[in-house]
Amino acid sequence: MIRNATKNDAKRVIELLNLAMDNIAFTLSGATDIKISNTILEEFFRSTNNRLSYENILVFEFKNEVIGAICIYESKMAKELDIAFINRLKSLGIEPNIKVECDTQNNELYIDSIAVDENHRGKGVAKQLIEASFLRAKELGINLSLLVDEAKSDVKSYYKRVGFKPCGNKEILNHKYIYMIKEIK
Repeated sequence: MIRNATKNDAKRVIELLNLAMDNIAFTLSGATDIKISNTILEEFFRSTNNRLSYENILVFEFKNEVIGAICIYESKMAKELDIAFINRLKSLGIEPNIKVECDTQNNELYIDSIAVDENHRGKGVAKQLIEASFLRAKELGINLSLLVDEAKSDVKSYYKRVGFKPCGNKEILNHKYIYMIKEIK
């Protein structure tokens, strides 16, 4: 079952999204230890008006366990949603290195991250989360977009199969990505 995340999902959702975020989690939290980073990101998850807020997360629940999560938000809000992270980092004396990943010129519903528990992969969980995101994009009348690591050709192929088309390249934190869009019809 897909539902909107609640504050109570913080620990599990951050665990899952870490599977997709890699080092970006450390960039956002300003921490170098995974446990400390998770605690910080869980606090952001429970609060509002930031990219990792429960407000921007859909979860897939199976037998009362969250086994998948997707973080989505309108790209026009990206800069505003990063302010809380930037302010926290500055208060710690850390120069923020947070880059807007999505296209802020053309408003789209941006898939920031998606992850499925390793024990539940290959069962259509990610596909259903993407479909739920696409329905939300349709309600808003905007396209759905995401970035895919250039090195992950299998992931790029998967997104093509579910209707995304490559639309360009982007580099974030010295890492190359393919920008993909699924148009509403």
